[in-house]
Order: sequence, then C-alpha cells, then structure tokens
Amino acid sequence: MKLLHYFLITASVFILLSIPNLNIGLSQDLNNSPKIKIYKDQSLEEIAFPIGGIGTGSVSLGGRGQLRDWEIFNKPDKGSQLDFTFFALWTKKGNENGIARVLERKISPPYRGGGHGVSQRVLSGLPRLDDAEFFGGYPFAKIKFKDKSLPVSVELEAWNPFIPLNVMESSLPVAIFMWHIKNPTSDTVQVSLAASMSNPIGDRCTNVKGEKPGLGMNVNQYIETEYFRGLKYYSRKVKQEDINYGDMTLATSWQRFSVQTRWYRGGWWDKCHIFWDDFSKDGEINEVKDTLQSDDNESDVGTILLHATIPPHGSVIFPVYLTWYFPNRENYWNNDPNVRGKILRNFVAKRFNNSSEVADYVIKNLANLEVATRRFHQTIFNSSMPDYVIDAVSSQMSTLKTNVCILLDDGSFFGFEGVSDKGGCCPMNCTHVWNYEQTLAFLFPELERSMRETDFLHNTLPNGYMTFRSLIPL
Repeated sequence: MKLLHYFLITASVFILLSIPNLNIGLSQDLNNSPKIKIYKDQSLEEIAFPIGGIGTGSVSLGGRGQLRDWEIFNKPDKGSQLDFTFFALWTKKGNENGIARVLERKISPPYRGGGHGVSQRVLSGLPRLDDAEFFGGYPFAKIKFKDKSLPVSVELEAWNPFIPLNVMESSLPVAIFMWHIKNPTSDTVQVSLAASMSNPIGDRCTNVKGEKPGLGMNVNQYIETEYFRGLKYYSRKVKQEDINYGDMTLATSWQRFSVQTRWYRGGWWDKCHIFWDDFSKDGEINEVKDTLQSDDNESDVGTILLHATIPPHGSVIFPVYLTWYFPNRENYWNNDPNVRGKILRNFVAKRFNNSSEVADYVIKNLANLEVATRRFHQTIFNSSMPDYVIDAVSSQMSTLKTNVCILLDDGSFFGFEGVSDKGGCCPMNCTHVWNYEQTLAFLFPELERSMRETDFLHNTLPNGYMTFRSLIPL
C-alpha cells in the first residue's frame, strides 16, 4: 500500500510539472514552507546532504556546515574528508576590531581523533560559530548560523540542479553555495569570505608509511574566464587514461576577488597557522598566482577570497561554485574476468573536457537552472500532501545523485542496490530493487527506458530467461 501511495504521489508531481504556465512561487527562503524539516543540536552531527549530479557522485553538506563524504571520485567514500577544505568569514563593523570564524557550527563532543585529538586537517583549533539550524528540503539545503559575536547574520543555501525530464541539466557535477550575509546594524560592515580547498587529484590511497604516493606534481592554477575567476586543481602526474584522472574547479562570479594558489609550504601546523594569522588580521590574504607543482607525496591548499562592503541594513550574496570532472570509472564490483577492471566513460565526458568548462556552463546558465529547480521544489513542498509523504518522496530522490547510480557516455543508466561505506553493494540493475522503484520512471523516464532496454536487449536469453543483474560493459 505504501509503495502504491508513493507511486501516486510521484505521478501527481509529474502531472503538475507538465502543466504549461503553472504559476509557482520561486521563494528563495526555505523558512517559508512549514513542511521543511528543521534539525538542531546533536541531530546536526548525523546529517549528510548529497550535492551533485546524476552519475557524477556527490559531496555532502554536513549539518554543522562542514563538507563531508567526498564521493566525487566514482566510488562511495563515507566518512571521508578533504584536508583543509572549508569556508571562513571575516567581518569588521565600523572602527571595531575584526572578527574571523570558520563557517561551521562548533564541533560537538565526543571529540574523536586518537592520541593527537581532532585532526588539524579539519582546522580543529580555529574558532567556529556558536550554533546552527539545518533546513532540509531536497534539492535545497539551508543552514542558518548563530553567533552573537558577529555583527552580521549568516545563512548558507546549497544545491545542485534537479530538473525532472531534463537529464542533461540534472547531471552536472557541481555544488552551488550561496552565502547570504546581512548587516542588521546602523554601521557599515566590511566582510571577506574565504573558500579554501586542498588538491586531492591522485589521492586515492595511503601506504604503510602514511605517505600518499598518488600525490605529487599537483598544481593549483589561477583561471579567469568570461564568467568566473577561481582555481583549477589538477595533477601533472596522473595520466589521461588513469582512473584517477580528472580535475576540480573552485570558482566565483564575484568581482572583488583575491586568490592564493598555494598556502605556505611548511611542517606541522605552519601552513594553517600562517594562513589564519594572515586572513584574521584584516580579511585579506597574501596573493599568490604561481603554478609551482607540489613535491612527491604532497599537495597544496588554495584559497579564493570574496570581499564586500555592506551598508547599514544591507546584504550581499556571495556565490561559490565547486565543479569536478572525473571521466574514467573502473568496474571494481564484478569478479567476472570479462568485465573486472574495465574502464567505463562517464556521461560528463560526452559534454565537457574539464571542470572549468562545467563551471563556465553552470554560471552562464544559472538563472534558468535555478528557476527550473525551484519550480520543482515548490511543486512538492507547497503541495497539500502530508508532511511525512513529502519528506519520504523528496529525501529519497537524493539517491539519484549518489554513487548508487551510474550514467555512462552513451546515456545508459545503471544502479547498485545500495552502497556500503567504500563500495557499491549488490550490482547491477537488480530487478528485485530497480523493478519496483518509481522515482526514475516518472522524473527521468529516458533513464528508466535505458534500464528496460538493458533488460530486454542484453539480459534476455533465447529461451526467454531474463537475468536479474547486469554486467557492464554490456
């Protein structure tokens, strides 16, 4: 009965979206919907909100505002973190002293990290914000931060394009972060937003010595196009045919901009200590634009900095875009020697050549992508469906944006039954799972059709027997 209920709900959403000229409000404030779930306190530690495209993998936004579970490298990777990757804010009201904070809620106990405590790689000793509330209404997440020491209010909205009937626009490897900074005071406030990220290209394993042999010859390159400025992260060591091949871009369309392609190269806590002293002093950073590659087993952290002057009772929205491009996927899940270790090309490789092209496309077409995504969001959350149905339907859609799903360059779609922490579970297109779900058929019917074509054209034997799992490549 529940399955039938969800089937009808999804069909109703599809019909609503198909009505031309349907007038749906495009409110940008998730607070406006009473059906958005709000999470607080210890619940924040359990949240991982996946942001990414269909078949691209995702990075998750944690409940405190941290980025976690970096699963953009064609495999699940629960619990993973990307070293020294975070947002930070500096503010200065009038003639008062400046204040700098990592844009995350304070880390909650218990503090785990072995004998050395919580790792310095997550900036554990730096000041964070007092509290946060997480508003979850997929595909939009919003975090409202609270900190009495700041002269401004801070909210983050994070999302990825999710547009039913449009696979092309719903399979973009991008995480969009919109930082809303408001000045409620009668004084002018200077603000700087720093987005920092280390270069992980080639970082897929650590040897017994604690070294990362995949790292080395990593480059953080300043890049400027018609639509954005930012950093492109790549490796000169990883070859184009390698499964680790790819790149990432950290970009913004904001005009008042500074960049540091690499932090100070030092031991122990030197690099984060020097960066934070520099940033927290005056909201500026020592600008560096060289492309000096990293040493063996090492990588570099890069930062982009956005500046603004906010008048009394004014506000700004800082846009930050994270895009990625990892076109080569290895079949690691099947033991059959005919397919084990085969390299598959992802759908993203059909459209783009690198992550900077993705950033260009997203920023150029942002208005249309956002309007269409909000239209779908508002269709669900402004409907008369019960809260528990809306929560079930909307939250489960996020599975399409995780490593459960694979979308190849020929448009063929495949899915695991689910994922374990470090790998897909129970491959592939299992009929006693994928033959019953309804989301794909009603929101992205061409992908559902791909599964049926695989069943009837590849998995059906001359005697009529149909296998209930698929081997890929087909």
